[in-house]
Amino acid sequence: MDDVNVQAITDANKIAITVPKDWGSIEFRFRIDGGSDGNTYQIEEYIRSESTDGNDHWAHIATLNIQQGTQEYSGTIYFADVITDTNVAWLGSMRPVEPTNSIGTWSHDTYGSKQILFTISSMVDVTDAVYIDYRRLSR
Repeated sequence: MDDVNVQAITDANKIAITVPKDWGSIEFRFRIDGGSDGNTYQIEEYIRSESTDGNDHWAHIATLNIQQGTQEYSGTIYFADVITDTNVAWLGSMRPVEPTNSIGTWSHDTYGSKQILFTISSMVDVTDAVYIDYRRLSR
């Protein structure tokens, strides 16, 4: 996918994260606003990398199905507790951690990638919102 395709995705359906240079691996937590326990949302993950032709390209590296749990973040916002991955195409280990009714996480190495893009490809209700928190796991 190129930048033109990424720009065509509505802002409500994408989250772009700039990865600091010294981050060797990264962990994500997903929060949902407006959904119900057990609702499942499909998210596509892409990595941006520079190519030899001078253009940047977005490579699809995983499809994630996140399921809303009962662990409250704040008000109507709850953490995803079940994360399942499919269509994984990445160099190293990618792993979901799924503690039932707690906080599920998704982590992987960055391999020097400069940006990560998540697109929401399936929502239960168009008024729901998905948020992503992230942190460095290693250098």
